[in-house]
Amino acid sequence: MFSTIKHYQHLNLIFNSIQDMVFLIDVQKDGTFRYRNVNNAAMEKSNLPKDLIGKTIHEIMPKASADIIIENYQKAVHSKEEVSYEAEIFIHDETAKQLQKRYYESRVTPVLNDEGQCEYLISITHDVTERKEQEHELKLEKAKLDMILNHAADAVFTFDSNGKYVTVNPGFTRLLGWKEEDLLNDPSLSIIPTEYKEDFGEIVEKLTNGEVIENHLSKRLTKDGNTIDVISSYTPILENGKFLGGVAMYKDITEFKRMAEQLRDSELRYRQIADHLSDLVTVIDPTGNILYASPSHKDTLGLSPEFYVNKSILTFAHGDDMNQIQHFIKNIVHTSNQRVWNFGESQKIEKHYGLKQREPLSLIFPAM
Repeated sequence: MFSTIKHYQHLNLIFNSIQDMVFLIDVQKDGTFRYRNVNNAAMEKSNLPKDLIGKTIHEIMPKASADIIIENYQKAVHSKEEVSYEAEIFIHDETAKQLQKRYYESRVTPVLNDEGQCEYLISITHDVTERKEQEHELKLEKAKLDMILNHAADAVFTFDSNGKYVTVNPGFTRLLGWKEEDLLNDPSLSIIPTEYKEDFGEIVEKLTNGEVIENHLSKRLTKDGNTIDVISSYTPILENGKFLGGVAMYKDITEFKRMAEQLRDSELRYRQIADHLSDLVTVIDPTGNILYASPSHKDTLGLSPEFYVNKSILTFAHGDDMNQIQHFIKNIVHTSNQRVWNFGESQKIEKHYGLKQREPLSLIFPAM
């Protein structure tokens, strides 16, 4: 008798030491299920009433939750096999005086008698609410990220630690022509020109060390074989310091570079013309600061062109001419029209320069 009691005490100690919720359920002949015993964890974590022993599932749980539990209990009884399920269950929250939604993962094991009939069920239940909420948050974040990537004008893609593509956004397809399935199905495809492969290897090495790379100029190949200029940014994906891959973004600057080259060519031609004119040529910004003064300033006024750069043109204007010059500059800025200011014999702008001559020098500017 003493050994039996001792054995029961040991079992009860083990029963109540289990951190998961454990329910011992009586299977009635009429098909109802009644609580026979529960461990301490079940009482603490489920907010079940203390007088639940002997009561049915429907007497303890809200109907919708009880129906879910009973459905899975019946599966275990009829199949005589273990049943696992995950469900959204509402339990009573005595503190808030309302139902509280929780997520539980349960494993129900039938206990059979000598005749092979199920007499008891043992349900071991684990609260997975925190995990489910995290999964829900991750789904929301993923949905937001997908929306951003799918509507981004620039090419964005992710790659693993070996440089293989993982995801490609529609902007990537629009820019380079390759679809995600093309790149995933054929790892041999490359958008990197041969002469830039070493450069990309250096990028991966920096990413492996946790570096973020921004505004990196490079070239990439499109599906139809064209080469485009891109400015790229790379961000490493790390987990506990381990490099898992990266996120890259490409912006097409091919047209921008073409226009910049045309502008440089235009400026070069302009300077070649201006540098050989005997007239004074001055380039100013919208505020009147001098950006360029032609070499003829040295011959005519006695000071090098560099002397005038970054100074206001009004610094060298006669007091009588300031209002007229200011009005001219303001008019150009407001109308955004290219205009030439011509002065005849009767319209002179006197500019007083402290130059070779001690007397003020009166100049006529054909154009400003």
